[in-house]
Amino acid sequence: MRNYFEFSNPAKINCGEDAAHTLGYELACYGAKRPFVICSIDVVRSGITTRALGSLDGGKKGSAVCFDGVPNKIDVEIIREMKKKFEKEGCDAIVAIGGVPVIESAKVLRTFLAQKCEDLLAIAGTNKTLESRVPMVFLPTEPTRGAELNGLIEEGEEFISSTDMIPNVLIIDREISDKKPLRALAEGAVYALGNALEAYMGAEEDDPSEIYAEKAIKLLFKHAVKASGRAGNREAATGIALASSLSGVAYGNVPFGAAHALCEAIRDVAGVSDEEAMALSLLACMKNASEEAKSKVEALLDKLSIAKEEETSSENDENAAKTAMEKLAEWMMLLCENAGVVCNISQTNIPRECFGNIAEAAQNKRAAVTSKGSITKEQFLTILNEAY
Repeated sequence: MRNYFEFSNPAKINCGEDAAHTLGYELACYGAKRPFVICSIDVVRSGITTRALGSLDGGKKGSAVCFDGVPNKIDVEIIREMKKKFEKEGCDAIVAIGGVPVIESAKVLRTFLAQKCEDLLAIAGTNKTLESRVPMVFLPTEPTRGAELNGLIEEGEEFISSTDMIPNVLIIDREISDKKPLRALAEGAVYALGNALEAYMGAEEDDPSEIYAEKAIKLLFKHAVKASGRAGNREAATGIALASSLSGVAYGNVPFGAAHALCEAIRDVAGVSDEEAMALSLLACMKNASEEAKSKVEALLDKLSIAKEEETSSENDENAAKTAMEKLAEWMMLLCENAGVVCNISQTNIPRECFGNIAEAAQNKRAAVTSKGSITKEQFLTILNEAY
């Protein structure tokens, strides 16, 4: 065991059937009577907000203040509006119901309230400790890349990293999880796998992050293909949501790595989503990882008996000759194929002429700078050509 390490997961997780109905109880535990609910208009129209808020004061109207004007990314001006409304209405808790933009807006709002400021860049950096904080509850309605529990806020190249960005309670509702589109489930599973694999490789021996990462990987291999291949599988969809959260905890407690650096660079240069970029980069990054890291992951995959379900005797013989990494690649390709997610750059509109710009951008990303060992532009070019 290392001489010293830090690990934090202060959030309570409520997961499963009718989990959304626990919202009222959880807020009452903190003495909150007038929560400020952040969501998108689409979430309101879907009825999810009404379902979740039905547990507040027996569904009594007016017990919560709703703000449904959240854009697709952090907008400081809109969050300043939230802060004014929160204070004017006398709210005493934050509830975020939605995806990444909603959850990250809630993190910034809580920071502004606690630090009594309205400038994100003024508090950018690491390990900011809030002077005081209101209770905060997250209820994700779509894959969130682990943002719900990773303790990070990102704005361009600036970031805040603090356990205070983690909610008091995370609610994963089985019915809400099942409403996610199949493609979104597949992309969310791939991103969660990227979080979990890099966390597992980056964690030192006996770090708790290993346990969270291993559990996330196990959940993904058990549920992801099923969830992305057929709608209506609530158990599988919930498994992906829980895996995403656990992978976020694991990844938030270890050094970052090549897959996330390259993912961010592909996103910025090629204009694709984070999830699409991770699907394009993860396998190639795993193949080009250090021998030590690959051996560690292969041992885990063998331990979890990956890709051995429902094999015939002849398939057993064929699979015996395959490495765990090869089985991982097959599983990922099946997952992506089920939901129409592209996992090869050659199938996109990204030309090879962009590889130099992407590699240079990746080299300078925080994920590359803080990873174990430096990652050069040439190494990123090798990975990109492998991903092609």
